[in-house]
Amino acid sequence: MVIVRQASSREIALIEDHARRHPELNVLVLHDIRHERSRTDFYVALNQGLEGYMAVYRGFRDFYSTIVEASSSEVFRSLMETYAKIYRDTPSIIHVWERYADIVFEVLKPTSTYKYYVMSLSKNMCRRVYSAPKGVVVELESLKGLVFSKDVEERFRRLLRPHAILVDNRVVAIGGYCATEPEAYMICGVYVEPDYRGRGFGKAISSILVEEAFKHTDIATLWVREDNYPAIHVYLELGFKVTRRNTWINIGVDKRP
Repeated sequence: MVIVRQASSREIALIEDHARRHPELNVLVLHDIRHERSRTDFYVALNQGLEGYMAVYRGFRDFYSTIVEASSSEVFRSLMETYAKIYRDTPSIIHVWERYADIVFEVLKPTSTYKYYVMSLSKNMCRRVYSAPKGVVVELESLKGLVFSKDVEERFRRLLRPHAILVDNRVVAIGGYCATEPEAYMICGVYVEPDYRGRGFGKAISSILVEEAFKHTDIATLWVREDNYPAIHVYLELGFKVTRRNTWINIGVDKRP
């Protein structure tokens, strides 16, 4: 019989141990355990050992973000039923393996859903390295004195260790990380200004982030919506492989990956 309950400190250590075995899938959970524990609720599903878990991050302004991992559909259902009892009316995004998505529809009432790929690249895998076609590559500590758009500013404020390509003092490409753990770095926020697209800047900024990540870890990972074909093409060119197809489920909000 599966028992679901809020995790004790010892059980959070079990979650961390499990996440470390597959950091390409669970690096955000590792980040929350180590850096956001006071703003994250953790739950475990137990049956002679850890069978699954939920990490409910409460740190965003107007919604929660939940990652659910389970060893079977039975375990996943038990976790989602617990979620429904506690958070049913809370605006939230729930991230689940695609094979379990239908159970969420049975337990909750999603607003909208999106499919996305978890892609990863290991240091020992074959990869291509691209340089910026022009401009200067920098790790951004400030936007002061630079020319930048609102899209660039929004990403700069939420990224860890943002990097950019500057052309004539203008930020034309930016990207950074959502998590920077020893086991894996998660690349996110990659953006190229519209009038610089199609020139190789997307490959360049993504390649820069990969190479920087590999100075500190052996795995680079990212999420990309399944219909974002240009981005997927870039990541495949760099050597990334699809690790899993997940479902992004909005509850009471309509956020896009």
